[in-house]
Amino acid sequence: MALIPIKVHGLLDYTTGALFLASPWLLHFSDSKAATSVAVGAGAAVLGLSAFANYEAGVSRKGPMQTYLTSLRQIAILVVNRLPASSVALCTRYRSNRLDGELKLLPGQIHNRR
Repeated sequence: MALIPIKVHGLLDYTTGALFLASPWLLHFSDSKAATSVAVGAGAAVLGLSAFANYEAGVSRKGPMQTYLTSLRQIAILVVNRLPASSVALCTRYRSNRLDGELKLLPGQIHNRR
């Protein structure tokens, strides 16, 4: 028995793929080539795999389900392994300007208060 219904799983697949594809622009990190390529590549792979997988949400249903599951695991590992590099790229957005001895962030930057 599945933990979630297959139709819900398919909806989550396509939603996740679309969000991964759009995340560099939605989350404003499209200026980082490394982070953008990981997000767009993962999104395209998830959408492609979901479309070709042989399950109820698949469009063409030509790809074996085991290939789909193995590929999704590999994508998850890739994304998790690339997070540190992507985080470093995102942290470079914290460029500071020193004006009158104060630390000021450039417009559009988030200030992490501790």
